This record gives sequence, C-alpha cells and structure tokens, in this order.
Amino acid sequence: LGAHHGVLVDNGDLGPAYAQTLLINEGTISGRNGYGVKLVGDFNDRITNNGMISGANGVALDMGAGDDVLIIRSKAQFNGKVDGGTGTNHVVLDDAKGGTFQGAEQMQHLRVNSGSWTLTGAMGDNRLGRVYSGATLINKSRIAGAMTVDHGATYTGGTVANLCVAGRLMLDPATNSRTLVKQDLQMEKGSTLAFNIGRGEAHSTLKVGHNANLNGAALNIQVEYESDDLLTRRLRLVDAGQINGQFVGITSNLKTLTPELVYTSTGAFI
Repeated sequence: LGAHHGVLVDNGDLGPAYAQTLLINEGTISGRNGYGVKLVGDFNDRITNNGMISGANGVALDMGAGDDVLIIRSKAQFNGKVDGGTGTNHVVLDDAKGGTFQGAEQMQHLRVNSGSWTLTGAMGDNRLGRVYSGATLINKSRIAGAMTVDHGATYTGGTVANLCVAGRLMLDPATNSRTLVKQDLQMEKGSTLAFNIGRGEAHSTLKVGHNANLNGAALNIQVEYESDDLLTRRLRLVDAGQINGQFVGITSNLKTLTPELVYTSTGAFI
C-alpha cells in the first residue's frame, strides 16, 4: 500500500528505469492517491497478476513504453484501467480455472492460452488475437482487429472486426451476448458453428457485416426443448452482407424433427 502510488518503477526521479521489470502479484497492490503500478521506460516488461491491483487515480496499471506482456490468472482483479503504453504489447489470459478480464488499452495482441474466459471490457487496440486449443473466449464487449480460433478452441459473443475459426464458433442465447463480426468471417475446413436453441425458440443470430465464408464448416444444432412449435417458423442462423459457400454437414440432438437449411445471398435459415 503506497501513500501515493502502489509500485512505481523509475530512476528515482520519475525518469526511465534502469532495466526490465518482472512483477508477480499474488496479493494486493494499491496506491492511495496515484497509480496501482506504473513502469517508466522502454524496456520489455512482464507482469503476472493473480491478485488485486488498484489505482485511486483511475489507473490500475500503466506499463509504459516497450514491448510488454501482461499475464492474467484466475484471481486477477483491477480497480482502474489497464494501459499497455507504447510499443507492441500482449495480454495473455492463462489459467485452467478461467476467469474474467475487464479489457485494456494499448494492447495489440490478445491471447487466450487456457481456461474459459469472459471479456467484459473493450480491447480496442487489438491487431491479431488468438484463442488456443482447449481455451474458450466469451466476448461480452468489443475486440478490434482480427481474432483466430484454433482447432479445439471456442469463441462466442460480442463484437470483433474479423474472425477466422478453425475450432468452434458458438451461438448461444444463454450467454446474453450477440455475436457480431463487423467485417469478414472465415470458417475453416473442419470448423463447427454451434447453434443452440432455448425454450420458446430463443436463439442468437450471427451477424456479419461483409462476407460470411462458410465453406468447410459443419453445423451442430442443440435444442433445449423439442416440439412441433419449431415447425412454425424459420430461424435465422446467419445474417451477412454476403454468404459464400454452405455448411458441409449437420448434426443435432433432435429426435423427431429433421433440420433443413435454406440459403439466400445474405442469410442462412433453419
């Protein structure tokens, strides 16, 4: 607990520090009147947070210049904004237990290495992000740039500029987060679009601003409550500027009904 900043790394006079910083937080770092943590200088710093970092001035973490890495564990919390500073910076969500991350400014790469993570705040400076095999990202905010979803990984919800899926793209009304791809969606060969239908035909339509490229993807339908009410309407699966290609196959948990796909130039319907 600092009377002003929690942790300030500089040269003793607010100038650049003398070397890289490695900071591993398992407890609480708090500034009563200033930053939680502030790093000064253009070194390639590395911070792992599995506790609380709190800044009374509204900034929990300022990583300064340099190509920095921020690793987030399951117990990580921030009171105040997270700022990667200048340089090319990475946020890595890495804990098998998963967790929640509030988003960050000036972070160019979002990586989800392991666990199921919920993003509640924007990653407005992301350029190239990735969800690795075995990991899940539930986006409840906005991600700039492109995200790649590896084989064995899952992505759902929120807004992303461009999305390339080799794993699973899930549309589930239970997440309370509509999935929007502002520009282009690329479903790779072997990928799956998982479409969950709740009671009362509750569903989430995938919105794609430009091209939805479906070639090579399979469609999996999971219906919570199967009834003849499903026969009374089309459910919109994809709403895009342009639909390219079709799904290669359909699987479902349906017992008495058979799903049929209908395509238009801008949509796909069940």
